Amino acid sequence: MNIYYWLPFIGKIGTIAAVVNSAISLQKYSKDNYQVTIINAVGEWSEHLDFFKKNNIKVITLNNSNIFKKLPIGGFFFSRLIYFYIFFSCFFRLKKLLHNNPPDIFVAHLITSLPLILNFFYSFKTKMVLKTSGLPKLTWIRKYLWKIVLKKIYFVTASTQGTISYLEKNKVVNKDKIFILNDAMLNCKKIQKLKFENLTNTSLEKGNFILGVGRLTKQKNFALLIKSFVEIIKKYNNLKLAILGEGEDRDDLNKLIQKNNLNNKVYLLGYQKNIFKFLKNCKCFIQSSLWEDPGFVSIEAGYCNTPVISSDCDHGPKELLLAGKAGFLFKSNSKRDLLNAFENFMNSSKSEIYKKAVYLKKNSKLFSMYSHYSQFNDILKSMKTK
Repeated sequence: MNIYYWLPFIGKIGTIAAVVNSAISLQKYSKDNYQVTIINAVGEWSEHLDFFKKNNIKVITLNNSNIFKKLPIGGFFFSRLIYFYIFFSCFFRLKKLLHNNPPDIFVAHLITSLPLILNFFYSFKTKMVLKTSGLPKLTWIRKYLWKIVLKKIYFVTASTQGTISYLEKNKVVNKDKIFILNDAMLNCKKIQKLKFENLTNTSLEKGNFILGVGRLTKQKNFALLIKSFVEIIKKYNNLKLAILGEGEDRDDLNKLIQKNNLNNKVYLLGYQKNIFKFLKNCKCFIQSSLWEDPGFVSIEAGYCNTPVISSDCDHGPKELLLAGKAGFLFKSNSKRDLLNAFENFMNSSKSEIYKKAVYLKKNSKLFSMYSHYSQFNDILKSMKTK
């Protein structure tokens, strides 16, 4: 069975690793039942070509234009400009590919409007799958579009029951076409090596810092984390805060750090290839997001036995943390509640924290490459019988 993956991405996002791991898992565990191909829409996958070749994953490049690489990626306007560029520059190329070389399964992850529209208006000998990446924001335009184009979808997958309920409530697709499919976030063998690398930042030592990870965007709500940290160090002055990631909010967050005289306490360390050495050594990981589905870094933190404090935002964190049984939850976007959750964590016994870590690690393993493969394989088998 031939499977094409569509994921034209901009910037460094967790979905990239999930898609790569998904492709590898199908090749590794299926015993040659699946042949996986990555669609390199506008050159975004070009730096991964050697890696894909090594893992027997094919790549089809639609448009390797240098224009895409020169465009700025920060901010709402430029991100939408790139989306439109990808849509129109790939429209006829993708149409031709699906007409001349149709795969058995086509999995669309990001900028899904293009493959979904093509699938609706044209008859290809391929079965289209929509893999929701994170919580889909069903604006009235997307809701209207999905209700139309998803009539011809093979099936839709989501990472949490909350998102499935959300899709069912909005009636954008038939219930019998929606499945839970956990992302292939954990390459366990690779993580075991990465988490034991040494920290190079001399200001950070084991247990002396709180960790935040993600793109510096409105979604991740790092301003709340920094404002809360101002209060935290009044009682726990030995702690520092490290935030990993890049994004359009960097300048605003730097201003907030300077305004509160936190230059020697809060570190914006940018994008890091290896976040696991930070997860292993931090005191705790705090996820301050306004929405997640379910929160990739919380999964990775759980696998590293790192205590997690998370907002109870829609839709995934509450599920992942088992309503607080596997971590510490606080009311979304509430500084007071975040501070209460942190104090609760600090006052918890080692045995209480250990119990939560055990539950979270067990839940996190559902996002391993093998678990993902098993789920995906079962879904494909069940759809064949319908």
